[in-house]
Amino acid sequence: MTTVGNITAAYSGVNKSASLTINPAAPTALSSLTLNPSTLVGGASATGTVTLTKPAPAGGIVVNLTSSDSTRAKVPANVVIPAGAISQVFTITTMATKQKANVSITASYASINKRATLTIIRR
Repeated sequence: MTTVGNITAAYSGVNKSASLTINPAAPTALSSLTLNPSTLVGGASATGTVTLTKPAPAGGIVVNLTSSDSTRAKVPANVVIPAGAISQVFTITTMATKQKANVSITASYASINKRATLTIIRR
């Protein structure tokens, strides 16, 4: 909520006034999702990192995670970014595959979705 008010200064009988507008700080938002590595052999693990635009507020933030193909790449249902932190790492477990597969990993918070592609190759 924006707050508007007036401020007045007086010196030696002279008064000066001005309007003062205070805008609220932008809320914490989801900035990015990165995968490391982004290509790997099926059966190996990768890590994902979710990053915020600014530190998480008191109580932290829960970011929801999904995989477009959980039979090939499993992610936890969510990851908590603790108060004061700007990012959190999570583990992605992959399954062996007979052919190359691209799996979309999605992080969601406050109606913002970030996606990254994990490429799984055969041994």
